[in-house]
Amino acid sequence: MFHVGQRVKCIDDAFTPERFIQMVELGMQAPVKGQVYTIRKAWFEEGEYGLLLTEIINPKHHFSKGLLEPGFYGYRFRTLLPGEMKIQEALEEMACLMKGSQ
Repeated sequence: MFHVGQRVKCIDDAFTPERFIQMVELGMQAPVKGQVYTIRKAWFEEGEYGLLLTEIINPKHHFSKGLLEPGFYGYRFRTLLPGEMKIQEALEEMACLMKGSQ
């Protein structure tokens, strides 16, 4: 379903209060609903997709499997539709042009 390089849109940024506190304590950034991200790593484990995003790089932490960067569940994202991809590309190009003119 998900693959590296794929553009996805965050559809769920509502974390439980406990999870939000944990994220703050770990120094994590979280995805924002409506924002578009690029997948830099995807995996499927225990019936769930996990994702790391190019635009968000969080500090690594000790887990049972070792020192790892915490990821985000795939259900929080959906793939971009073809029309959305064109709009997103145009917005990114416009942002680059605006940065270049400053």
